[in-house]
Amino acid sequence: MDRLAALFEQQPLACGIWLAALLASTLFRPWQSLRAPAIQNPWLGAIVLVSALWSLRVLLPQAFALQLSAACLLVLMLGWPLAIWTLALVSLVLATVSPIGTEQAVWLGAWQGVVPATLGLAWGLATRRFMPRHLMVYILGRGFLATGLAVMSTAGMLHLAHPA
Repeated sequence: MDRLAALFEQQPLACGIWLAALLASTLFRPWQSLRAPAIQNPWLGAIVLVSALWSLRVLLPQAFALQLSAACLLVLMLGWPLAIWTLALVSLVLATVSPIGTEQAVWLGAWQGVVPATLGLAWGLATRRFMPRHLMVYILGRGFLATGLAVMSTAGMLHLAHPA
């Protein structure tokens, strides 16, 4: 319990982001979509792949700034509620298996997972609302434009929250 309290003291914003996202996504009961056998293997593969991508940050030199989130892709593949719980499992895997550590795993999960996923959902909903219904609009708007805007918005929010 002391470790959890220390984590809340060290990373209050990241822990607050996690808590709000997990509570909000629980209302949609994301575990029910895992009853379908067709989604179980992609879901488990996403946990492994995103864990490996986020672990690359530790293995690469510090001067090489690599942002491999895949959070917006998880939202498109699994839906926002299940993507949030998937990112929570990825952070748990990183905290236990990777040399990143618990504090860094919570920070990565919040700022490379939850925030881009939520903003990607918001930009995607705006694309659906204000753009015409067409396959190319979905691919370019929701897949690329909304993802790029979500990542840039997250970087701006992170800069405002933690100025260097």
